[in-house]
Amino acid sequence: MNQNNNIEIILDEKGDKDIEKTLIDGLKAFNESIVGPYSRQNFQYYLKTTDNHIIGGITGGIRQDQCFIDIFWVDEKYRHRGFGKKLLTKTEKYVKEKGCQYIMLHTAEFQNKDFYLHHGFNIITTIPVGFMGYDAYIMKKEL
Repeated sequence: MNQNNNIEIILDEKGDKDIEKTLIDGLKAFNESIVGPYSRQNFQYYLKTTDNHIIGGITGGIRQDQCFIDIFWVDEKYRHRGFGKKLLTKTEKYVKEKGCQYIMLHTAEFQNKDFYLHHGFNIITTIPVGFMGYDAYIMKKEL
């Protein structure tokens, strides 16, 4: 008897946190069988006004000697005032103290890739029309 007869593929357009956790745990177990145990330490730096409005920040994670920036955003009203540079500088100092050798991130053509280039990031690869009709980039900075 074919064991595949008892398996179905399900589409869930809302996303189920329990299923997501099962998938993440399964992938991590497989990865660890090859590379050994690892964990991710999440972090965030953010900008907050005196009246408690969040106007920007960076979220990311550290895994061994690698830092991944997941989100980097500054409200348009506060751009070009040095806040992005300060957030990036604080992040670089923090992750370097944690032993990171480099920082990686993904960005799109319209998300100010020149800012990252100016601050020492290099383009690792370009994904043509990779985000909503715009080129996307994987970028890396050695620390």
